[in-house]
Amino acid sequence: MTAPILTRLTTPTIDPVSLAEMKTHLRVDGDDEDAAITDAMADAAAFIETHCNIALAPASWEILFDTPASLPLTLPIWPVTSVDSVTYSNGDSPDPEVEASIYRLVKGQPATMHLAYDATWPSMRTEAAALRVLVTAGWPGDGASPEVWTGPLQARRAIKLVVGHWYANRETVNIGSSVSELPFAAGALLAQLRLFL
Repeated sequence: MTAPILTRLTTPTIDPVSLAEMKTHLRVDGDDEDAAITDAMADAAAFIETHCNIALAPASWEILFDTPASLPLTLPIWPVTSVDSVTYSNGDSPDPEVEASIYRLVKGQPATMHLAYDATWPSMRTEAAALRVLVTAGWPGDGASPEVWTGPLQARRAIKLVVGHWYANRETVNIGSSVSELPFAAGALLAQLRLFL
């Protein structure tokens, strides 16, 4: 079996760090570089999500597993808030859906799907990427203020550090000064969040 294939299907509607917060961190006044800073923030968030196998803000994700797949299934993204649908390929159109009563989600790091008590997992033919699991994953906004992100502070700080580094070092080559990584910087923060599979 190959590793599951993970794809984000929707764009998150909240950001872990606002543009105003980032500009304060960078000590930037004015609006001339807003677009570049916003792009860097999105790139930093994507880097952190890929590096750590996490979803920073709520979004829909597709996970494709080879079949036959047996439970429990380890979901390669964290934190998973819900399993929205499970379908599998068996040559029929449309693909049959696995009833939600057959499995249960155990939220954790990592999240896993388990067979429900006294349930039977459907028989599946051998096929690559034929089991499609749709999940919602990511830290939500605050209930009272949905635009306020509630995820871990380490991720917010790591985004600021990564964008700050990119902002100060805009080229791939550094000429005329020695460079050393700051101890306990972004890598140390991300190590606390990384989902190891």
